Amino acid sequence: MRLHLAVLSLCFLYVHSVFAQFNFSAKAERTIVTTGEQIIVLATLVSEKNLGSVPTPPVSTKEGFSVLRTDQRQSSTSSIQIINGKTTRKTEIHYQFYYYLMPSSPGKFVFPSLEITVEGKQLKTNPISFTVQDEPVKNADIRTSLSINKRTLYTGEQALVTFKVAQRAQSSTDVRGGFNSALEQIEKAFGSDFSLNRLFTTQVTTSSEQINGELYNTYLLRFSLFPVTAGTFKVPGIPFQYDELRRSRRRRADPFFDDFFSSDFFGGGVQSIPKNSISNTLTITVKPLPSTPAGFTGAVGKVTLSASASPLSVPSGEAVTLRVTLNANTRSGSIGEVQMPQIDECEIFKPEIHVSSDTGSSGLSTRKSYKYLIIPRDEGTLVIPPVTFPYFDPDEGVYKKASSKPVSITVTKGKSDSKPQTRYLTQEEIREIGQDIRYLKTDVKLRNETPRPHRDPVFFLLFPLPFFIFFASLLYRFQSSRRERNADMNYKRKAMAGALRQISALKKNGPSISVSDFLGKVADIIEQYISQKFGFAATGRTLEELKAELLENNADEKTVSDLTQFVEDLDKYRFGGVSFDENQRSSVLEKTRQFLSGLEKSKTRKSTAMHTIIVFFFLLIPCLSFSSPADNWFEKANQFYTEEKYDSSLVYYQKILESGVNSSTVLYNLGNTYYRQKKIGLARLYYEKAALVNPGDPDIQANIRFVRSNIVDRTPEPQRGFLEVLMWNVHILFPLKTQLWISLGLLLLISVLVSFCLFISGNLRLWLIYVSVMLFLVFGVNSLSTGFKIYQSEKVSHAIVLSASVDARNGPDGNKVLFTAHEGTKFRIRKTDGSWSLVSLPNGVSGWVKNDFIGKI
Repeated sequence: MRLHLAVLSLCFLYVHSVFAQFNFSAKAERTIVTTGEQIIVLATLVSEKNLGSVPTPPVSTKEGFSVLRTDQRQSSTSSIQIINGKTTRKTEIHYQFYYYLMPSSPGKFVFPSLEITVEGKQLKTNPISFTVQDEPVKNADIRTSLSINKRTLYTGEQALVTFKVAQRAQSSTDVRGGFNSALEQIEKAFGSDFSLNRLFTTQVTTSSEQINGELYNTYLLRFSLFPVTAGTFKVPGIPFQYDELRRSRRRRADPFFDDFFSSDFFGGGVQSIPKNSISNTLTITVKPLPSTPAGFTGAVGKVTLSASASPLSVPSGEAVTLRVTLNANTRSGSIGEVQMPQIDECEIFKPEIHVSSDTGSSGLSTRKSYKYLIIPRDEGTLVIPPVTFPYFDPDEGVYKKASSKPVSITVTKGKSDSKPQTRYLTQEEIREIGQDIRYLKTDVKLRNETPRPHRDPVFFLLFPLPFFIFFASLLYRFQSSRRERNADMNYKRKAMAGALRQISALKKNGPSISVSDFLGKVADIIEQYISQKFGFAATGRTLEELKAELLENNADEKTVSDLTQFVEDLDKYRFGGVSFDENQRSSVLEKTRQFLSGLEKSKTRKSTAMHTIIVFFFLLIPCLSFSSPADNWFEKANQFYTEEKYDSSLVYYQKILESGVNSSTVLYNLGNTYYRQKKIGLARLYYEKAALVNPGDPDIQANIRFVRSNIVDRTPEPQRGFLEVLMWNVHILFPLKTQLWISLGLLLLISVLVSFCLFISGNLRLWLIYVSVMLFLVFGVNSLSTGFKIYQSEKVSHAIVLSASVDARNGPDGNKVLFTAHEGTKFRIRKTDGSWSLVSLPNGVSGWVKNDFIGKI
């Protein structure tokens, strides 16, 4: 019996392991809800094996509700079973899918069945029916409202929209996390038919007030609204999500919902239940503007205009500054340019224009100021007539003209030789009458100047050299005493001199010495020289062994062969019985000297040859010359420029750049050429490119200042103190490549001086240390400037506006114009996204512009 039960148990376990069980179900915490309330549906897949990543089942239909978001979690449970004394462990893995729903209208709707396929088996949940009560969610703790100061508007008219959240004081609610989603819902509700601008700061305005005798904390989001198209629009209620806090006293039958909603994950504590409060709806009627009169530029709202002049009395031929200020309660993109009336008695130059926007209790306002330079020609009273600007008044529904008061200027008799100005100048330029862009650079040798010389491999190879010199000197210093005690080195160094002395002494005393002693001393001289010079014992070796050792030590093969033959001849005289003539003593000594000299030369011949090759190579470098057609193109371009054939001049300057020669001179001349063609944007672009390569060139900087004074948009230069000006002038004194060579030279000099300090002592050593410290300080200053230039070239990008004007928007393909920039304005590029770039002005104002309208420096 027990055997049968065991067999059945094993079969059951086998079948159970092969055919794993799955269970898929869905449920909701409640099925009766109210309008605007958020519902959570939980679908759970239970599996006895790990399925890995399981995708969230899609919702087939969404009739009567919308899915706000979905979420997914995973958990597991284990149980132990004992059957006939055998223990089995059962594990279940729960895959949980959350669906956050919101009813779209009162009535009933059905959450459909969810389907999922696991290991070829299709599982379904049961549908869930919901009843939505015909009333909005009401909670005395939270009140939301959406209001507008005017419900009937004209196209382009400004209105103020306020979204208000009131939270009853001391209530168990939390509203901190709902404002970001409320902002998105508000922008989505107004859509593309309205331009919505956030007022004041990015923070939510907070205050408190009494509502029905109770104290509430209020939170306000305020917007400036501009209708774009005419029609009647219904803005739906804005859902505001808040958290209702409940203290958990007991756990529910389904512990999952407790864990999901509880702020204390391990049970108990406070439950944070998401709720929604829906604001009221708005109906806005937008009327089209009547037929526009001539000169109307699109300004809708209240506009005021004022004008003033300074000074009010000037001699003829001298300048007067006329200031015209326009104030309007609309955005800057809706305001066109003010047109000055024609005045025959004076010259009026291009104005400086400054645009600023501000927000206040009445909404968005724009201030646009103009500074005109006026030069009267004739003495008398010059009356500047009123300056007018057309706009549409939405309160009265008619077109009007804002007008300034006339301005009278007394013109006295000027200098007799004064002449009217004929060149196109601005107020800034008039301070230096007669100036122009700096002259063309012609007598210059073209050379390639990269704006990123720090990437040149030569610097990567040379900058470690000073450190190598110092460490080599340090190592030499520690090893010097050991080398001085090395007798072998001294012997090698003195071997030839000692051998020559012995030969001279033997030659002098030779006649008084017997033949046997004479030949023995000659052999000893040869053996001692070889032993000292080549570092091995020559005594006791055979001639073949001696020959092999000498050849291994790089001795000349012919010299070694002759020497071994000479030693054989000496052995014949000494031990072979061959007679030796007394007259041969001088020739033997001479041959000995010649053979030893040959060995000495062959020992150093290899290193000498190498030195010769190296010296020849370095002498050959200056003789190398390279010719380039860029010099001929440069001469032709300059000639065309002189002949005012600017199109032809541009062609040759561009050919030089395309050939790979990046010269600040060519870039500078190219900027001059574009300026002569009245292309201010391109002129400034190439001046700025030239300044990147050679920032210290005074002509380049002068032309940048001159062109900047000709553009519409004026951004004030940063105010610097004396110390800042001094540091900036030092910073731009040399190009980056020159500074890199200066740093390398200083490092080499410092390393040499410090290396000398290792071998000397006394006052001289102290002075070298002082000089090294001073040079290191100079090196530090130069390195800071160099590092800043490298950072600027690698991390900071700028661009110039090349078109007549460009609108900066609130995003790529955005419908809100944040500001308008004109030709020649300089931007800093913050980020690039496809064909759009996020740019910013020096005052920090940012926006997205198309890359087609700007040129990257």
